[in-house]
Amino acid sequence: METRSEMEADLLAPGNRNGDSSPAPRGDIVATNDRFYDGKSARPHDIDFAVLKDVLELRGRQDQRQLACWVIAEMSAIDSNSQNGEMTFRHKTTPAARLILGASPQRDALLDQAPHLQHWRRRQRLAVAKTIAALTAGGLVLILGCYFGLPRLAVSLVNIMPLQWDQKVGDPVRDAILQHAKICDEASGQAALDRLGAKLLPAGIAALPLTLDVVATKDVNAFALPGNHIIVYSGLIDKADAPEMLAGVLAHEMGHLELRHPTRGLIEQLGLGAVINLLAGNNAISNFGQLMAGLSYTRDMERQADERAIVLLHQAHIRADGLAAFFSLLKKDETLRLPAILSDHPGLDERVAAAKDSSVGEPAMSAGDWRAIKAICHN
Repeated sequence: METRSEMEADLLAPGNRNGDSSPAPRGDIVATNDRFYDGKSARPHDIDFAVLKDVLELRGRQDQRQLACWVIAEMSAIDSNSQNGEMTFRHKTTPAARLILGASPQRDALLDQAPHLQHWRRRQRLAVAKTIAALTAGGLVLILGCYFGLPRLAVSLVNIMPLQWDQKVGDPVRDAILQHAKICDEASGQAALDRLGAKLLPAGIAALPLTLDVVATKDVNAFALPGNHIIVYSGLIDKADAPEMLAGVLAHEMGHLELRHPTRGLIEQLGLGAVINLLAGNNAISNFGQLMAGLSYTRDMERQADERAIVLLHQAHIRADGLAAFFSLLKKDETLRLPAILSDHPGLDERVAAAKDSSVGEPAMSAGDWRAIKAICHN
């Protein structure tokens, strides 16, 4: 007799014991307008799903390839969109993956079988209270912001916010930015980029998963979002002459993340009420996600991120002259529209001087990894 773990292993396998990868007739696959993010790529998978006793099976809609098989008892509901009725789920064993299901009789059947997933019902009952709280907080921000100044208030709030809140704030903003973007996720290039990110990630924020997304655009830019999300434009990768330049830029953005500058900037730019809405699961504000792409930091915040970048590069044993070299490269191109990380202040000359460091250290990556990253948008 098979044990429970053995049966689950059969379900999690992409085929049966004979190695057949074709769909197994283990229940009716339901055709829905739902999608699955596997946690490895920003590209969504259109899926069909079936409830098989205590397991939820997800298959690609086009090829019916099994994408995941989740034990329902280990699933959790993490969001409910009040505008379109979609619900978002996660699984205990793959916390970075997300399953988004629209309203349907099939989803209702899943919720009826798993009462612990019906968090959205309680959120509906609390909607009025949350709205009142958001309005009250907005009024409080206006009062305190006038008295103390919003930047000082934002610093105080970020210092007392749990780190996990950054992820809840940043996830819907990242989704909004990537929703209509062309994502570059060629497998070998993404793997090489992830390896570089893992080497640079500060220990203080390593409790949250890191996402590095490359968006196909000629703009030379990169920016960080709350919750350990970094968006890199392909124009920046094309512009960089060496992997150490890319490493320097990523280290700069991780400096912002470690110092929680994106969360502070979001509070300053959109207001505390918007952040409370995101924390409460109201994703309407995520429509303003593109504002983060143009978020500008103060002179001190940029200096701090540059300083932390040098430290992070040293800790990763990567030669730390790449950031200054990248600044110098951009400075020579007078026709280039400077990205957000460079366009305001401090000036390029000042940043080149401040970021200069020794070339002693290891290369940021192998030549093969650099080729893969340079080709990440050309699959």
